Amino acid sequence: MEFRFDLFFRFIMDCIFYALSFAFFEILFLHTDTLAGWQHHEVVFFVAGGLILDAVFMTFIARNIWDIPRLINKGELDFLLIRPVPTLFLMMSRHFELSSFLNLLVSFGVLIFGTTLFPDPLSMSAWFGWLLFLLNGMLLMVCLRMFTVLPVFWTHSNFGFHMLFMSLEQVTERPEVIFRGVSHVIFTTVFPFLVMTSFPARWVFGSLSSFECLYALMLSACFWLFTRYVWQRGLRVYSSASS
Repeated sequence: MEFRFDLFFRFIMDCIFYALSFAFFEILFLHTDTLAGWQHHEVVFFVAGGLILDAVFMTFIARNIWDIPRLINKGELDFLLIRPVPTLFLMMSRHFELSSFLNLLVSFGVLIFGTTLFPDPLSMSAWFGWLLFLLNGMLLMVCLRMFTVLPVFWTHSNFGFHMLFMSLEQVTERPEVIFRGVSHVIFTTVFPFLVMTSFPARWVFGSLSSFECLYALMLSACFWLFTRYVWQRGLRVYSSASS
């Protein structure tokens, strides 16, 4: 019974979050026809992509990353290191969140609603590119989240990094077109939250250049290589349970 209540309230909590994200832009469009050049159906599609990205991350990845500090500090990482499979893969695939999976279904519903608002049906190339850049954004999300927990190898606490990530993550809920100057540079390079959600949508809208496509893919590759590097460095200083 406790599990059922926990599952239910987690689902409701996330649904409220999704509703607020959607309602924010709906209220804006009561007072304007476009948002920095984006029309209503484009913003709805953008929001749906962001909700799907968040739901997939919370369903398959988030809890596994949240467990990493505990595994390191308590020496429980030993049990994963001795297994004949890549440790990073094993850590990332240990848990599955059912409540977040239910939210994934809700976010797909928002996506379907958003596509019905387009004047013309989306082409297969539009869907393929959208999926490619959404997966690319997921890899960036994983890498950025890993950067908040891997310092635990040295600091034994990730609270400050966690709070920083949670504060900056809200950028994914806003379209890239509203950012200018230094903020746009920061959120497409050092903290590439705009690349995660805005680039997939812009591909569908036909406003993503070839350079930006290549840049997004190269950026995720660099972030992943750096994540692997920090992980290997962390393992060198890791103190196992036996020590």
